[in-house]
Amino acid sequence: MHQHIDHDRQDRFPTDPSGLPEGGRPELLELADGDTLDLRVGPVAKRLGGDTTVRMLGYNGSIPSPTLKVQQGSEIIVQVENHGDLDATVHWHGLRLENKYDGVPHETQAPIPVGGEFTYRIQFPDAACTGITRTSGRTTPRSWACTATSWSSPPNRTTGRRSTATSS
Repeated sequence: MHQHIDHDRQDRFPTDPSGLPEGGRPELLELADGDTLDLRVGPVAKRLGGDTTVRMLGYNGSIPSPTLKVQQGSEIIVQVENHGDLDATVHWHGLRLENKYDGVPHETQAPIPVGGEFTYRIQFPDAACTGITRTSGRTTPRSWACTATSWSSPPNRTTGRRSTATSS
């Protein structure tokens, strides 16, 4: 059965930054196995240079979101509250994790409604993984507004070594 989607009816990401708090710089957060991170997604104003200020989705008020430093083998809980303008998910790039926490809207999880919450259990099985997290909100029927953050895993406690993989 084919489901008709009325693209004219769909909300679009607002663009007016008036009255929004300024997006700050991200923090470095060191998290231990079992720690919980409260992550609030919400609109912020971000100056891009010159006189250009845009509306973006921030994480805990920053663009990009906090950098997470987590030991290999750890698992953390990330409790996301969506205070944005549209339904959203958090998609974790570069991490091997349970599919139900991958954050691909309508594929691996239902989007988090505005005012809603979702709890992710994020595992760090690999040494020195890096990647980005992005929050996706519909801007037009065929595009997504995304903001990004990064995380890193320090060297393995036993070996003191990082992964030897390199990227080009």
